[in-house]
Amino acid sequence: MGNEDKIKDIVSKSKEIFLPDELQPEEVQQVYSLNDEFAKTRKNRSLAFFFTVAGFIFVIIASSIIITYWIQQQQTQLDLSISDFEDLRLRDLLETSNKYQGELNAAREDLDGIKLQMQKEILRVKEGTARQRETVLAQHLPEAETDKKLKQIQVQEKTRINAVEAQYKNKLNDKEEEILVLKAKVAASNKGMKDNVQQAENILNNYQKLHNIRMDKQKAYYENEIYKLKLYHKRYVEALILKYNPVFRSTRIQEILKSETNPDYTKTPNMKGFQNDLDREGALSKAGYDRIKRNIENNALILARMNRIPYENSVAPALTQMTQLTNRIIYDYENLWYDLVNIIRRKNEIIGNYRYAFDYHSQIYPEGGFVIDPRNANNIRIHLSTVLKVKTGDIGLIFRAEDEYIGKIKLIKSSSIVYGTTIEVAQNKKILPFDKILIKLQKETKE
Repeated sequence: MGNEDKIKDIVSKSKEIFLPDELQPEEVQQVYSLNDEFAKTRKNRSLAFFFTVAGFIFVIIASSIIITYWIQQQQTQLDLSISDFEDLRLRDLLETSNKYQGELNAAREDLDGIKLQMQKEILRVKEGTARQRETVLAQHLPEAETDKKLKQIQVQEKTRINAVEAQYKNKLNDKEEEILVLKAKVAASNKGMKDNVQQAENILNNYQKLHNIRMDKQKAYYENEIYKLKLYHKRYVEALILKYNPVFRSTRIQEILKSETNPDYTKTPNMKGFQNDLDREGALSKAGYDRIKRNIENNALILARMNRIPYENSVAPALTQMTQLTNRIIYDYENLWYDLVNIIRRKNEIIGNYRYAFDYHSQIYPEGGFVIDPRNANNIRIHLSTVLKVKTGDIGLIFRAEDEYIGKIKLIKSSSIVYGTTIEVAQNKKILPFDKILIKLQKETKE
């Protein structure tokens, strides 16, 4: 810095010596300094300018927010300006359409109400019929009388339902015609609006919102109607269940249904094999036995199928007890007839012993036969020699000792059995066991 000042002094003295006076600067020239100018500017800065700019920006932002909010409010507003419809004549069309639509909704509500009321009346009739049926069944009347009364109840139910339907038929027809007329009016009104609606798209937006409101209201109405129909359907199903799945109120039947079940009778017992003694005795043939067995199997098949159905109320325990009782009966009858066959065998064995003795007696006394049991005059039990071939109508003469005549009988042959009926008895005589029989064949009688 010191050398710089010295150089300046040398330059200044040189100018004074060598330059003429007129070229001498009158005063020293000022040098422009950028740093000095910035320092002066900082001293002259104004704060009002900054506040003005900030306020302007704030006003712009606030105005934007207010305008945006106002536009949104205008878009969500549901009320329609009446003046918007003055030139387009949509106001009258909208009011007319709303009027007809309201009348149409009311008519539909009335129609559904009439249908619901009619179904309620029919349901009451069916419930009354179900109670009447159960009352008749609980009386344990003879089957023919029970069927007769149940048919009468069924006819009465049909008559009452027809009467209810006839009562509501005219109301339903009138209301349906009214709905058809209103539908036509609503369609015509909507068509008129559609012809003008292209000129007012902004109004249509609000109309669509109003339409959505009406649709929401209508949706709520139909949801309520659906709920009513579901409730009615539930009651109707309950009535059907009660009709085909009744509750047996008879004390005797309830005691049967509460009886304990035995696992041994859950399935149909196996039948014993056929015994030929039944056929020999003429009680039951093999074909008859097979038919009984097939019927039992068919009955078991049907009961098993019925038990698979999820019945309610008293029907399910009734089917269980029917299966138990049926199998008990089959089991008891199987044992019964099998025991009877064994008894018959033992008795036949005893009868065979007696027959052997009678045959031996016939060989010793070679008459045609002799009386066994004469107590029934129309069915005298006799024993004849096995060599004789008698037939119905042959005559038997009854003797005692060698020549004591007792009476006369007519022989009757039924299957393998021969018995006699009294024709005459000698005076002061009586047919007794072991009286001898002399056979007169029918051919000899004719001669």
